[in-house]
Amino acid sequence: MCVTLPTRSMQAVISRAVPDVTVQHVQPVSSLRSQRLYDVECTNGTNLAIALPAMPMARLLRSEQGSISSEAAVLKWLAGLHVKKPLLQERTPEPEETRVVLSRDGKHVRSPSNSSSDDHSTSTRLANFLPQLLLHSAGSNEHRIEYNVTRPTQGKPIADLSPPLNPSERKLVDLQTGRFCRRVSELVSPTGRFGPAFAVLPTLTPSHSGASTPSARRDANARMIQSKGVETWATAFHSMLEAVLRDGEDMAVMLAYANVRRQYRRLAHVLEGVTCSRLVAVDAGDNMNTLVLRKARHGTPATDDDDDDSEDEEDRKTETGSSQAGEDDEQTEEEEDKTALEAPHDITMTGMKDWSHFIFGDPLFATVFSRDATDEFLRGFNDAAAGHEADGEGNEPQSKFDSVLIEDKANAHVRLLLYDCYHNITQVVREFYRPRKDSSRHELAARKRLNDILTRLEAIGEPKPTLRRKRSGEMSPAKRAKSEGPEDA
Repeated sequence: MCVTLPTRSMQAVISRAVPDVTVQHVQPVSSLRSQRLYDVECTNGTNLAIALPAMPMARLLRSEQGSISSEAAVLKWLAGLHVKKPLLQERTPEPEETRVVLSRDGKHVRSPSNSSSDDHSTSTRLANFLPQLLLHSAGSNEHRIEYNVTRPTQGKPIADLSPPLNPSERKLVDLQTGRFCRRVSELVSPTGRFGPAFAVLPTLTPSHSGASTPSARRDANARMIQSKGVETWATAFHSMLEAVLRDGEDMAVMLAYANVRRQYRRLAHVLEGVTCSRLVAVDAGDNMNTLVLRKARHGTPATDDDDDDSEDEEDRKTETGSSQAGEDDEQTEEEEDKTALEAPHDITMTGMKDWSHFIFGDPLFATVFSRDATDEFLRGFNDAAAGHEADGEGNEPQSKFDSVLIEDKANAHVRLLLYDCYHNITQVVREFYRPRKDSSRHELAARKRLNDILTRLEAIGEPKPTLRRKRSGEMSPAKRAKSEGPEDA
């Protein structure tokens, strides 16, 4: 199997996405997760990005499989290019449904959009944050490898900035990131079902060629794809939690498996308060994933991007803005953003580097809520009326549960502890799957947080009996897996 793309093949891939353009330079870049990312500079000044899956010998968690398909599905859906029903359609999509064409001079010519009016209104507010998905290959090409070709938004990851963000810049970026997360979570599942985005959205079934276990095709993620998600958030979260626990058991990672499962069984009822399946950018706000554009006093970009990129970015904004002016509250929020960016700290959050890790579920599942989310972030995330301070300076302390997007606020703190438990288990197990130079430090920090979370969960009293709506006998994919054979246990 071909596991990487040589220079000539890279040129062929780019030519499929952008005809009559020649690759000038290819630069590998760091990745937040398991993908291999490359920045591609073309002779006409166009900057592109190629995402490839991890090398076959790399160990992947169950949740990391199919990341290329997941990213393509999310970007297609958000761009309004692929919202037809039924999901996972049998016919092969026509070319205009799967790509955005660039002319020779690098200008965008969009394909027809089928998005609903409600989703279109919200996704328009996200348009300037989205990389342009030019081409997605599901692995049936001559290279036998899955890949995405995108035109990224401007900006650099916060972690790569030099000098780093100063306190004023940090507040502005946090405020804008909170607003970005709110705009994302205003979007709901097109089917009302819950689960990873690659399971719910219309896309090709992710390839498990990189899976390290023979039961990969029968794991919970694969079953959620087959069923196009699940009916309840409790079922979806249980499947994801059980998947990462089994990842740990496969590698004999020492964890309190029995205690984690016991706490879930004891407190799972709090997840039933989440009834609206909202889109969640799990890694939004991470310094390695959040892109920002720092500008000089006179508005000149302070990054290494050339003038052509700035002009193309304006073209993208003009194009997306021409689809219709937003509602009054949307315009007011955009004006606040503009005012905040013009004086005196000229910096803006421009999007994310990795768009592969999305779920449909509870907005609190995003990792930023499990960390110490700042008041500025929460002010941006909470209701639009709470974001009137354009400079991000507010007097009222913010709560993680103030937003109208958060359901069942009385139990939200318990749900957040369960999510934090999941994220820290994932961190510990990932360090065993793909060790790095400072893995021990990251592992020990995650174990310390996990122990603290389990102690806090134990302190929560026994749940009171609650009236729960009966479902149509749907069983968690994680439970079904146990009956399929000893290798899945």
